[in-house]
Amino acid sequence: MAIKKIKTNELKTIREKLVIKQKNKCYLCNHKFDLINEPKNCHVHHSHETGRILCCLCRRCNVMESKWLNAYKRNTKRELKSFIDFMLITRRLYKLYSIKPTLWIHPTHKTPKISKSFKKVLVKKQ
Repeated sequence: MAIKKIKTNELKTIREKLVIKQKNKCYLCNHKFDLINEPKNCHVHHSHETGRILCCLCRRCNVMESKWLNAYKRNTKRELKSFIDFMLITRRLYKLYSIKPTLWIHPTHKTPKISKSFKKVLVKKQ
């Protein structure tokens, strides 16, 4: 099958086919789509490099992906070589938040009241 640039009036049909293929859920977060009552919550996501349609995302995931990619490009002052680079960085970010935290709390972090038992652990470790 050849690559075809679709027309705007074909987008609704493509969206419905993708939603069925994705079992009526957002590709990233599994939010259930309701195309009848909330059709604007289902976005046909595409590569901004190639224009090719990838999947359907809920509004939140579509905005999140776009903002994260744009923020990365803007704040690092460099272009990503490809979407794969972006995904590798995202994977590393996920890994970063999977690290077992230390017992230290950053001095500028505003924390709720620390329990006495936690203070004892902090004192012993120092």
